[in-house]
Amino acid sequence: MTALKCGVALAALAYLIKSERLRWEDIQVKANSNHMVVAAVLLLMASMIAAFARYRWLLRAVSIDLGYSDSIRIGFIGAFFNTFMLGSVGGDVVRMGYVMRESGKRAAAVASVTMDRFIGLLGVICLAGISLMWCWPVVLATPGLHNLTLAIFGCLGGVALALVCGLLALGYGRRSALAIWSLLAVGVSAFAWLALRHDEIAVRPPAPAEALLRGRALLALGLDFLIALSAIVILPSCQSGRHLHNFLQGSMPGGKAVVSLLEAFLLYRGHLRTMAAALAASIALQFLALLGLYFFGLSLSVRLSPDFAQILFAGPPTWIVNALPVPGGGLGVGEAAFDYLLSLCRDSDGKPLQGGASIFLFYRFWTIILSLLAGLPLYLKGKQQIQQARAEAEETSLST
Repeated sequence: MTALKCGVALAALAYLIKSERLRWEDIQVKANSNHMVVAAVLLLMASMIAAFARYRWLLRAVSIDLGYSDSIRIGFIGAFFNTFMLGSVGGDVVRMGYVMRESGKRAAAVASVTMDRFIGLLGVICLAGISLMWCWPVVLATPGLHNLTLAIFGCLGGVALALVCGLLALGYGRRSALAIWSLLAVGVSAFAWLALRHDEIAVRPPAPAEALLRGRALLALGLDFLIALSAIVILPSCQSGRHLHNFLQGSMPGGKAVVSLLEAFLLYRGHLRTMAAALAASIALQFLALLGLYFFGLSLSVRLSPDFAQILFAGPPTWIVNALPVPGGGLGVGEAAFDYLLSLCRDSDGKPLQGGASIFLFYRFWTIILSLLAGLPLYLKGKQQIQQARAEAEETSLST
């Protein structure tokens, strides 16, 4: 499996180089652009530290008192494992083992890592939806983005709303979940209508195509809320001891992961404010990372630097794809995804943007450097303790 994952990364990089989508001459910092690189690195470091500090909020909600310095320390160690370690041992396992050793609370440690990963992914999905509405003129002006936009609205929006509303029903009851579902339906629909009615675009497609895209996007949002409504009805039946829980645990592919998320959420019921604050922080820090990615793009010698709206469009879906378990934190896969998404956008002359793979590779280079400089010394300092924590976490993962 490790060889297969490495093969995927190498094949993606080979394809990018052979097709000249990844050109080494593009990965050159332009003259008088060093300040852009410094600003981007600072933004990237700030987003990483904020993400690791956010984890402390989730720990305190399940009565685990870990300081901010410890949260940031194990966060950088986890980032180091995600980037440099081959095999199935990732940073989440290391964090889980460390928290288990410090607190002695296995269930809470597993739940905290599961909830942190879930909120991080949910934040990216929310940012992808916000970005699409923010960049709606760009989407309308680019027919190649229409189908992708509908896929993000339909698939990702449906998954996010279904999980949020279903888990609320699981933790707080169906009536409370229905009340929040109603507020979300009104708020998101109003925001979507205001965003999608914007007509000031540089290159207008035919009016029927524009109207069709608007209608299909609103229809996709409507279906998302229907799916969320069904989740409110179904997910409370997935609690331990019920038939649906047994089916998920034993027969459904991926069911164990769903059960793990459900059990994690049950430990967090009663802490809705903490989870909402963690989600808002997740969206904000990922926006900081997008700014860093934009500054990296401005600093490189690519043929045409994308503007911020185009980075805002291509970044969040790339991070979702980049979450695939490939060595190097999605090496090769993220570059290919970002290059493809940017190529769907057009410059003022109607030509597809190029250089996305080079920009994302430069972004990844600095992510690796930061993980190495901060994570490696911390790992070496507590190597024996971390190895023991990792072994305990692996045993817990296998037993569950």
